[in-house]
Amino acid sequence: MTRTKTKRGSFGLKPLLSVDEAAIMLGITRSTAYRAIKNGSFPVQVFKVGGHLCIARASLDRLLNGEDPMASWAIHKFCPNCGEKL
Repeated sequence: MTRTKTKRGSFGLKPLLSVDEAAIMLGITRSTAYRAIKNGSFPVQVFKVGGHLCIARASLDRLLNGEDPMASWAIHKFCPNCGEKL
């Protein structure tokens, strides 16, 4: 996929974004983003892929839409006997 920036700072349909791309979408500086990652206050989960920090686009999109950015990461456990959520 090629990296194309649109008017809103959205980068194509890439499933993973760099810290720089996520910072642009959040309207913060690159250094602010890295500082937030370092101190654990970045608003979405950050992964390391091949030595690079990446942010899941879907999580960032949910955050920007006012939704829970971790919604798809939630693991729901159910009782094996009655099926009720634990």
